[in-house]
Amino acid sequence: MTGTIKYTHPLLGELTGVKILGGRVTQFRGVPFASVPGRFRQSVVRDGFDDKTGRDFSGWGPASPQHYDGPFIDGVAFGGKLPPEEHEFDEFKCLNLTISVPTSLLESGDEAKVPVLAWVHGGGLKTGGGACCGLEDCARIVDLSIAEGKPVVAVAIQYRLDIFGFLSSTQLQAYSASHNENPFNYGLWDAVHAFEWIHSFIPGFSGDDKNITAFGESAGASVVSYLMIAKQLPAGLFKRAILQSGIATTIPVNTHDVEQDTYDKLCAFVSSDGSEIDVLLNAEVDKLMEFKSPPFRLQPVVDGVMFTDALRAGDTCRMMYECEWVDEILAGNTGDEGGLFGGFFDRVAATCTPAEAATKLISIFYGPSAATKTSSVLEAFGLSAIATSSDLLTVRSEISALIGALLFDSQAYFLVNYDKYAIKKRDIPTYYYRFAKKNPFPEPPFEQNSHHFVDLLYLFQNVNDRIASLPSVAASASEREFEKKSAVNFAKKWIEFANGEEPWEVGKIGILGDKKGMGEWEVVEEEEFKKRDKVAVEKWDALIRSCL
Repeated sequence: MTGTIKYTHPLLGELTGVKILGGRVTQFRGVPFASVPGRFRQSVVRDGFDDKTGRDFSGWGPASPQHYDGPFIDGVAFGGKLPPEEHEFDEFKCLNLTISVPTSLLESGDEAKVPVLAWVHGGGLKTGGGACCGLEDCARIVDLSIAEGKPVVAVAIQYRLDIFGFLSSTQLQAYSASHNENPFNYGLWDAVHAFEWIHSFIPGFSGDDKNITAFGESAGASVVSYLMIAKQLPAGLFKRAILQSGIATTIPVNTHDVEQDTYDKLCAFVSSDGSEIDVLLNAEVDKLMEFKSPPFRLQPVVDGVMFTDALRAGDTCRMMYECEWVDEILAGNTGDEGGLFGGFFDRVAATCTPAEAATKLISIFYGPSAATKTSSVLEAFGLSAIATSSDLLTVRSEISALIGALLFDSQAYFLVNYDKYAIKKRDIPTYYYRFAKKNPFPEPPFEQNSHHFVDLLYLFQNVNDRIASLPSVAASASEREFEKKSAVNFAKKWIEFANGEEPWEVGKIGILGDKKGMGEWEVVEEEEFKKRDKVAVEKWDALIRSCL
């Protein structure tokens, strides 16, 4: 039976949640895990709820203020909006999470605990809202885990974004010092506090705080890996990591002097009175949201606490194997990561040639010394023509492929195959996957593209019925079966991994999405993987070696 449910948590008291999916899953939505004492202040973990906070968690909480994002707000990539169709944005109330629990565990009184899946949403650290986004609602993953006899509790967290989560400057450093707080990286500290809250309170929701698998996509995967390499954090935030289309160097750590220019431009945009911090502290949210940051800005920065140096691909991969408390990593990509990033490149290349833009990209992701090797990198990647082109449009598809390799493909391949390039400090079992499904929704530029974030359409099971009713799918029983199996088997693998099961043998590669497999995972050797469409392992390897 669906409807609201009253549940008495052993530490938090009586809470109101909502039963969904035939009553099999109970959700507690918009649960605040931390408070924000002020703009550009570090959040503080909550230790409970008072009367002012309320204890009714049957409605969705707000997300961090952000710029318009079509896939998140309107669902342009997956057939339109999903509940909740209207979103609230609040810089001070956005630190909330949604907990999805098998109802039977809450009602049984059994003290046994089940594995926890903790979702960290993507969006470039600028958009998104995993705890209130219909596409990324974890309820059906929990429902599938029940059906498979491998129940999990799922928690979707939110963190501050854009200016509110990642602005930095000398002035903000002094402002933090005046409050005896760590400077910068507010959104990352929010994520740390979310995991601390989970450790404290998830046992009361039947979750095992010693068996947490953090999973994230794009910037969310970056956040998960930031927490693995950051210093001075609590040990054991999670036991396993699933990194979908991103690691920390997908959005590299900057120095705050690089970000100072963004701060100065924002102050000038808001007011002509100069760069005094009061200008920003008193500015209306809507005014701040009119500001568009330059490419590769509003990113994590060296703060002397979490990060003591700017980090690039080699540093990040090395440091992830130095993490003492993560036992396993599952990382991978979609089939065409770079395909959606033509517009992204347009902003980078607005004032330079394609070759100069390629140099800038290589420098950002592999460090300044790698930029001197641009010619060899382009040659290794089969893109030498870029060096002699002055017209962006003629090389746009090639540049998109390079962006996909730089930001995503080579990063995950470098991590999983790190022992080909250097010595690991810890031999953490690390597995590589490829999600090859193409978007079936008839909306350019997503249609029939295995694009960045297409995996979310399948993992969360929330558009299965929409896919089944598409004309291209509905007319064919085999096509319907293929789509259904792809979604179910994708989520099952994540559930099994959270339950401690090895996805496949280390060194092999799991592929999901080829019609040949009818929606089943195929586990192949690397030589077979190299033969697959749009897979360029030799190019990734050449790119990595050229930049080391």
